[in-house]
Amino acid sequence: MTKFSAKKIVCLIPPYYDFLCATVIDGLKQLNCRLHCNERTNNATEKEYTPLKELLANCNDCDFIFLFSSADYSSRKRFIIENNLRKKTVYLDGSDNRKLEDPDAFRIFNLCFKRELPFLKFVLKSILDSKHILDPLRKLKRYYLYSRYILSLPFAAEQVYFSNIRENIKKDISVSCTLRPHACNPPERARVIELIRDLNIPNAVIGPINKANYRTDSFDKLKEEYFKVLARSRISVSYPGLGFDTGRFWEILANKALLFSPPIQIKMPQPFLEFKHFIPYSNLSQLKNRLLYYSNNEEERERIADAGYRHLLQYHTSKKRAEYLLEMISQRLNFKRDFRSAAAKL
Repeated sequence: MTKFSAKKIVCLIPPYYDFLCATVIDGLKQLNCRLHCNERTNNATEKEYTPLKELLANCNDCDFIFLFSSADYSSRKRFIIENNLRKKTVYLDGSDNRKLEDPDAFRIFNLCFKRELPFLKFVLKSILDSKHILDPLRKLKRYYLYSRYILSLPFAAEQVYFSNIRENIKKDISVSCTLRPHACNPPERARVIELIRDLNIPNAVIGPINKANYRTDSFDKLKEEYFKVLARSRISVSYPGLGFDTGRFWEILANKALLFSPPIQIKMPQPFLEFKHFIPYSNLSQLKNRLLYYSNNEEERERIADAGYRHLLQYHTSKKRAEYLLEMISQRLNFKRDFRSAAAKL
């Protein structure tokens, strides 16, 4: 039992797999919270399922309502507003965008959490790269308001990432890079794959592994082949997709491989430290040099991989993320602010 075990939480979730939603539901279940979900997806099962039309009774006597962004959001939002449940509702934005998926959420709900909450230096960089005259001031205003009123909630490692089947697997893959190039993803992904391929590192696995579409209910079962590759890897390379936060970042750490990733661009509780928990790279030259170095320095490589894994277990499992979420909500229950006037400045 935990101090959160008695919490009754209604979760209005999307009908398909969503990384942030699945992380939170997985963690809340480990905390033994009493959950009522409108779908049987994202780690919510028949036990937690209650059809939306029957949820109102549970909403009236619950502690919180978690409203997740993503598919079919408008109908879930309408349910909250029409039944006057805004004061209990916490908005959880797992979208790729650095802006809120629902701009109105900022003034409608008491608390907002966001996956992609960037550091100031990356906001300034996007301003310098911008070609629009009005963008700089707008982005700085948004950053100020977001940093003051919105809390970070990045992904974390779900229980399935730590499958017992993989515990004693030999690490016989020198480097893995399982990135999947796609028209929707940054072109740098393809360049990273090409560079690693050109290095001709022995016993490397490069390219996407056959796995289930992450939007399906069978995601956890069919992804085992992919996880086994990560578990066998000494080093594994990640690169962001449309947002910085990507499931691969957490999956690599959970399988005790040394994570290579661009520098962390978003806020997170107890962040991972460069060269202590993972190896950063800002360009292809750095990636090449550091891959070759750590491929040939076993003791240092294993020390950093182990430190990253232990830091993940201490602060970044789905259970720890759910604890953090509930702690932040508890701390801010009596924190009153005028979202309407703040949102008007955006």
